[in-house]
Amino acid sequence: MITADDFNSTLRAGKEVEVYLTRIEKLERRLRNVGSLIITDSVKHTKKPSDFSNIIAKIELEKEKYLQKIEELNTKEKKVEQYINTIENKNLHLILHYRYLSHMTLPAIAIKLDLSIDWVKEMHSKFMKTIPDCA
Repeated sequence: MITADDFNSTLRAGKEVEVYLTRIEKLERRLRNVGSLIITDSVKHTKKPSDFSNIIAKIELEKEKYLQKIEELNTKEKKVEQYINTIENKNLHLILHYRYLSHMTLPAIAIKLDLSIDWVKEMHSKFMKTIPDCA
């Protein structure tokens, strides 16, 4: 069953995935820095190996958390895409596709489809009222 949350998640998904990927890049840089510290410290012997293991484990755990969030967003987007693909009304199908999968605004969709903004908003609103948690 599709819900309003599924649709709303896809609107935020693009930006959220970018944020998570940026965070993952930062974590990977931290891992490389820890690797450099391990090499440097192997000469100086100022830290115990377990100190580095704990740091690496925490970074890897945080990275895994972000990868899981990205996967959850992708799963919701696929669910929305599958649902949209079942819609037979061509205009409604395109409105929903552009809105939730291409992340376009309703005015931009109206221009792209050469339709009035009021009509696009009305079609979108009527559709959303049929979705649980939106009515």
